[in-house]
Amino acid sequence: MSKPTYNLDGTGGSCAFCGKSVEPHLNYCDWDCHIGHAKKLGGRVHTPNGLPINCIMHDSTMLEIADGDHPDYKWPVKAQYIGPVTADDREFAEHACGLSASATDDEVRESMGETHALLYSDEIKSVTIYECCYATWDTKTGLLEAGSLWARGRWKLVSIEPPARPAGSVDRS
Repeated sequence: MSKPTYNLDGTGGSCAFCGKSVEPHLNYCDWDCHIGHAKKLGGRVHTPNGLPINCIMHDSTMLEIADGDHPDYKWPVKAQYIGPVTADDREFAEHACGLSASATDDEVRESMGETHALLYSDEIKSVTIYECCYATWDTKTGLLEAGSLWARGRWKLVSIEPPARPAGSVDRS
């Protein structure tokens, strides 16, 4: 494991794991090095569905989704923005997501999608968590019923089906 270096002239530095050259704003050259570093630091892997690691916590715990360490976590689900697209939404999609200024409203909405951790679901209600905030959804329509981060009528759960287990993954249940 290498000690990262940072060049004050803005020309970059070195990867904190392998020592390869990185851009000025990065600590790792790729996601595999980030995972390797977390493992080297003693981080625990928690991927109950056998999905790839998509989140590394401050203590180096590696999860298949943010909030995937919640005791009631089932699997990741997609929430899609279905509301009107504003000028602010377009600007965010252009700068943060790399969309072109001529992107369609549907492309902007797609860029705003979120992956939530499913905690509970029956024929009537579904409960998710995203960035430590809970949301309640109507299971039949997928429409948001309650949640402090999202406007009702503008968000919908796309699917609550469990994801397919990647080939070769181990069932850890």
